[in-house]
Amino acid sequence: MTCYLVVIFIIGKYMVNIDFFIDFLKLSKWPATLFILFTLSQVHPQKAIYLKEPRLYPQYYKAIKKDRVEADLNIKNTKEKILYKNGWMEVTGKDKASQYNQLAVSFLNKYKWQQALETLDMAIKKVPYLYALRFNRGRIYLYQRNHRKAIIEFRKALGLVPIFFGNYFFLGKAYQLAADHDSALYQYRLAYRYNPYSLVSLIAIGDLLIIQNRLTEAEKYYVYALKIDDGYNDALIGMGKVAYKKGNFFDATLFFKMINYKKPYAKILHYYYAESAFYNKMYPLAVLQYKKILEYPNDEVFNIVSLSRMKFRLRQAEKFILRKN
Repeated sequence: MTCYLVVIFIIGKYMVNIDFFIDFLKLSKWPATLFILFTLSQVHPQKAIYLKEPRLYPQYYKAIKKDRVEADLNIKNTKEKILYKNGWMEVTGKDKASQYNQLAVSFLNKYKWQQALETLDMAIKKVPYLYALRFNRGRIYLYQRNHRKAIIEFRKALGLVPIFFGNYFFLGKAYQLAADHDSALYQYRLAYRYNPYSLVSLIAIGDLLIIQNRLTEAEKYYVYALKIDDGYNDALIGMGKVAYKKGNFFDATLFFKMINYKKPYAKILHYYYAESAFYNKMYPLAVLQYKKILEYPNDEVFNIVSLSRMKFRLRQAEKFILRKN
């Protein structure tokens, strides 16, 4: 009897097949029983990536001591640094490769993609192992929607600096662009594991789940992000998108009203806000939001909806306002 209870415990812990358990009950010999118990004891549960909620309290920040790595390496007094600013990698070195990288970043800040790409190509031919060059070139390929070359660049960047979460995050973006959603989700989860204090990975997971119409799962990620930061704009936008997809247009407008426009936010908000207000017969609000999204003609929302359709919906909302008056 005791042996059977032990087996039931192992089955509950390691999720053994129930058919195998029924066959085991038919056995009555102790040698076979001991052999099965020994076999099950060697089974280990599959490793998974679990979400870890960071402690974002003022007392926690006060208790943080100086990083031992920074103290040992004396990072503040280093001669050359690689800095992540505005989505690009900058290098403070005086060598030619670093100067080429800074020249490319100056082109990128002026939206001169081709000139920046040519500059990076020249630098990589001379110094192929400089991380900033690989990362920036991968970002350019993402903007150009060239997912194959972007995947290659970010994989090479991972080989150079495997602990930076941005490598996994943008590699996930490249996989998502290639419609490999499973690989993209895996990379987003790795990005969150390497930096749980950045919530962009959680939002990316939720947005991808919405594309797959897995709304309940997407909502869990947005709620989890709001537990960490209850005023995080992208998480509120995600909750509104889930409500919009479910047909709860009034609830969607409530989420969108909570957005703090003084903080950074995804401009796709105005499209979903306008659509929710339109279906909820709040036409003046819909007109206002349609006009706002039309102020950003290069936004990613126009990869989903055409500019002509957006203008058509704006004219529709204006006509409904005239009919009411």
